[in-house]
Amino acid sequence: MRVPVYPDDLIRNRGFKSLSKQLQQHWCGPAPISLADAQKALAQGLGYLSFHDLSETSKVCPPDEPVPHEADVRKAIGSAIKATLQAETSPPVDRQKLERLVNDLSLKKLRMRTAKSSTQPCKAKTWCALTFKWAPVLAF
Repeated sequence: MRVPVYPDDLIRNRGFKSLSKQLQQHWCGPAPISLADAQKALAQGLGYLSFHDLSETSKVCPPDEPVPHEADVRKAIGSAIKATLQAETSPPVDRQKLERLVNDLSLKKLRMRTAKSSTQPCKAKTWCALTFKWAPVLAF
């Protein structure tokens, strides 16, 4: 599973960058996390090897790239964050805090080119919010 990310998401204070800052500010670990580490954890949760992989892939991401279900994305992000937390600390991760952190991420900040839909075609330069099918995430 890979969430499509586009160059527009990597502009300061937009999309991925904004989500990374949100993750850094609301980090639930015992110690603060750097922005680079937040970007790495978020990139891995979105299905990329690293922030560099995400950045390079965004340059060639096709406009009609399929979008996974939001629940799957949140579960993957939660797993990536949990792995990061377990690497930095030996006490168990507070599951409720982790779930709250992941569920509070504003994933709709990610942007993508819209593909032709069955109901209405979109113009080539139209951008809209990434649309997910919402479902609660219960476990990571």
